[in-house]
Amino acid sequence: IRPIFYIAEGGIKIGFIRVGEPIPGLKAGIILKSTSAISHGIFYKSKILITKYSVSDGAMGFVLNKTNKESFPEKFYIGGPVQPDAVYMLHNNPNIEECEMVSEGIYFGGKIISKTDDMKLKMFFGYSGWS
Repeated sequence: IRPIFYIAEGGIKIGFIRVGEPIPGLKAGIILKSTSAISHGIFYKSKILITKYSVSDGAMGFVLNKTNKESFPEKFYIGGPVQPDAVYMLHNNPNIEECEMVSEGIYFGGKIISKTDDMKLKMFFGYSGWS
């Protein structure tokens, strides 16, 4: 048994499920909003975009609304507590080599050589993951 976020009417909830049981409605492209059941920590008042989900591998996503307070030339977000020293990116360019589609108009990763003016890019330290 493990803690898990699950989608319910009125938002997401935290509960316990057995490992390997599917979570109805959870899929890449879904945004989870925390509820009042989470009162502190990285997931407090967070919005998480799910980028991958499978029953066997679990879920991966990024906190969309927590910015890094350190000074960088580009704005970075805190994607979650897993691998906080690694950099990940979401963007809107399907032509980036080795990127993966999350949902219509949203892509994960790939090899970005330069950013074009029409490209939207969001960079994260770490990610959120549940297995």
